[in-house]
Amino acid sequence: MDVPPSPRDPRPPADIPVLQRRRTRWIALIVIAAAAVIASLTLRPSSSIVASAIPTTYSIFGNAVPAVISAADDTSVELGVRFNTANAGWIKAIRYYKGPQNTGQHVGTLWSSTGRQLAGMSFSETTDTGWQEAQLKNPVRVRRGATYTASYSAPNGHYAADGQTLSPSTPKMTNALAAVQGVYTYGGGVPKDSWRGMNYYVDVVFTTIPPSGSSPTTTATTTTTKPTTSASASSSVRPGPSNTGVPAGTVLSPYTGPRTISTAGTVIDSKDVTGSLVIRAKNVVIRNSKLHDDPGAVAGVYVDDSGSATITDSEIYNVQVGITYSNWTAVRVDIHDITFDAMKIGSNVLLRDSWVHNAKPSLDAHWDGAQVQAGVTNTVIQGNYIDSSGANTNSALFLCPDLGPSTNGPLTVTDNWLDGGNYSVFVLDGDSGRYYISDISVTNNRFGRASRYGPADVNVPVTWSGNVWDDTGKTVSK
Repeated sequence: MDVPPSPRDPRPPADIPVLQRRRTRWIALIVIAAAAVIASLTLRPSSSIVASAIPTTYSIFGNAVPAVISAADDTSVELGVRFNTANAGWIKAIRYYKGPQNTGQHVGTLWSSTGRQLAGMSFSETTDTGWQEAQLKNPVRVRRGATYTASYSAPNGHYAADGQTLSPSTPKMTNALAAVQGVYTYGGGVPKDSWRGMNYYVDVVFTTIPPSGSSPTTTATTTTTKPTTSASASSSVRPGPSNTGVPAGTVLSPYTGPRTISTAGTVIDSKDVTGSLVIRAKNVVIRNSKLHDDPGAVAGVYVDDSGSATITDSEIYNVQVGITYSNWTAVRVDIHDITFDAMKIGSNVLLRDSWVHNAKPSLDAHWDGAQVQAGVTNTVIQGNYIDSSGANTNSALFLCPDLGPSTNGPLTVTDNWLDGGNYSVFVLDGDSGRYYISDISVTNNRFGRASRYGPADVNVPVTWSGNVWDDTGKTVSK
C-alpha cells in the first residue's frame, strides 16, 4: 500500500529572493564565495553520517501491525510467507503476529524451495497480542537468490490476515529480504496455497553475521592454495546426557490423559507417560516429558497418517520402537533401551540433535538406529548421535525403500555422529532394485570404529562429501 509522506520530509525550497539577482561588485562576490567554501568545509556532515548503513540483522515486517489481527477462521492451519534474499546469510529466528484468539501451541518451520524442512522450533508466547519470536538453535544458511518459506501452526485458527497486500507483483522488501507471497495449507506440511494477496504476518530474522563455528559468506578469489585431502564434519557439540532428554530440574507429573490424541494442537508438557501415545491429530506437541515401559506397543510415539507431532527435550525408552512414521519433528530427544528399531522414518520428518544409544535388540529384531523402509520426501536427519554398537545390531542408519514407492526425495543426512552395526550406514535400492529414492545426500558426518564390516554400504547414487572418521578426521569413502 502507498506510504504517506513523512511530516519530517524537507519542504521544497523557497523562491530565490530577487535581491540575489542584483549585480554586485566583484569584491563582494569573492567574499561570498570564500565564506561559502569555509561554511561547506566547517558545517557539512561527513558522508559516513549522511549515508544510511544497511543493518546486519533485521526482519521483513519489523513492528508492522495487521489491520485484521484475528481472522474468523477457527480451523487448524499452517500459515507462512514465501520469501527470498538478495544476499547470502543466515535465518536465526521465525516470527509471527499473534492476536488474542490465536491460541494453542505454535510451532515454527523453515522450508526450502523444494519443500524440504530445514528447521523447526516451538514458540513460547510472551504476550496475548503482538509479534512472537522463536530462535533457531542452529541458524540456517540461506543462499542469494534462493526462495524459502517460513511458517507456523495456528491450531485454533484466528490468525492475522490482511488481503490484497502481499503478492509477487506487490512484494514487501526490506534491505536484502523480499516477502513475495502469503501461503497456507490445511493438510499439514509446507504451505503452498495463496488467496487474494493475503499477508499472514509471518516473518524471519535474517543476519549476515556468521554464527559461532560457521564461516562467513565468501566471494571468489584467485587463491591457489591446494585443497586438503580430508574433509571436515560438523564441529558442534555431540548430543549426549547433558543436552538431550528432559532438562535438569524439570518436575514431572503423571500423565492421565488419553493414549490416542485426537485434538489438534494438544500439548503434553512435563509429563511422565508410562505407556505409549498414538497421534491422530495435527500439530501435537510433546515436550519435557518421558515416555516408557510399554513393550507391547508398536511405538512410544506412533504418528498416524492423519496426525503430526513435534517432540522436544524428552526421553523415550523400554518400548519396541521410539517414534514412527511420517510428519514429525524430534529435537533433543534421548532414545534408549529400544528392542526393535529406535525410529522408523517416513516423509516430512526432521530428526535433529538427538541421542540414540544402548540398543537392546530382541532375538527377531533387525535393529537400526533409524530405518527408512519406504520412499520418502522432505526428510532431514541432522546433528544426531546414533550409536548402534553392541550385539545383534544392523546399523545406525538403514536407508532402503523396500516397501516402495520410488520417490524424488530429498533425504538429507548431515552433521551426525554415526557408529556401530554391521555397517554404520546402509544406502540401498529397495526390493532388489525396484524402488529408489533419487535425491539422497550424506554429508559432513563423523563415523566411529565400532561397525563390524565398515562405515558404509552404498549401492545407489548418493551425494557423499565431508564424511570423516571421528578419531582422526580423515576422509571416509562410501
